Amino acid sequence: DGTIEDSDKMVYGMNCTLCTTINEEPFINWISNNNEVDKNKLVSTTWYRGDNFDYGDNYKTNLESTSNSYEGRIGLIRVGEILSEQSETILSKKHLSENNHQYAQPFWNATPHNNSSLAWSTYSVGDAYGYSIQNKNAVRPVIMISPDVQITSGNGTFNSPYEI
Repeated sequence: DGTIEDSDKMVYGMNCTLCTTINEEPFINWISNNNEVDKNKLVSTTWYRGDNFDYGDNYKTNLESTSNSYEGRIGLIRVGEILSEQSETILSKKHLSENNHQYAQPFWNATPHNNSSLAWSTYSVGDAYGYSIQNKNAVRPVIMISPDVQITSGNGTFNSPYEI
């Protein structure tokens, strides 16, 4: 139904690893609207979290790292993969108001922080920030679509979304 229950949430803490404990099925059901044909368009891939990252480190080094890999159909953004936090749809409350970064929530990144009590999060204006693992943040799932899938129409905008 689109509601993320406690059992669906990603676990983060000292004894587990961000991303590898995410319950994929609720996200896959949500993304595919519970359509089996669309679910099959999502494929498993190897995701890389990278090495421990700290303020001042070169994000390009993190993006080139093949450390801390995991397999799955759902991944998370790493530090440096996205420089702007939000889409226009989120910033405008689905085109119902003027764009404002305050409408957006910080979201967790897959990149491990140098400090084990912190995790990287992308903040509302797009910069990476070390948050306490006790905080609650949003999750932005990243998916891998089968290379066989083709866009049949649309241009990727709100009024003309891609159709595959």
